[in-house]
Amino acid sequence: MLHRDEGFLPHDIDRITGVIWKGLNSGHHAEFDRRKCKGPLNGPTATEQDCLEDWTLHQTPGPNFKTVEGSSTADSFCLNWIDCFNTGGYGNNVHMFVRTRADALYAFVEGKWVMMRVPYSMGFHPRGMDGRIDNPNGGWKGRGLWST
Repeated sequence: MLHRDEGFLPHDIDRITGVIWKGLNSGHHAEFDRRKCKGPLNGPTATEQDCLEDWTLHQTPGPNFKTVEGSSTADSFCLNWIDCFNTGGYGNNVHMFVRTRADALYAFVEGKWVMMRVPYSMGFHPRGMDGRIDNPNGGWKGRGLWST
């Protein structure tokens, strides 16, 4: 059995604010910010129900199922990733997503969605992504986003 302290470096935590971002199967982009919590954070009276206001759901682009009403989408997320070092050119700590039924990569930049389509004639169905900086002074030519 693994101890909970053995897990490290999740890809979904903003390094500056400590906010956790998750892509949900409802198609929402979820933001978890403990600074918004009004209830006790620890101690004998603290429960998981004390801090519901620290969750914010953001609507993602895309169609919904025909019979479903509400803010969800028919898509879910395979991976989310925080671009801590401006690898994609949108700034530090930009949240990026890989969607299960999409042919693009998505970035959540200052509260707006940016869709990065891959012009590949055989179809592109990403399941993961990461960034790499080979030359920090090389502009866009020294950086790259990688996807499976």
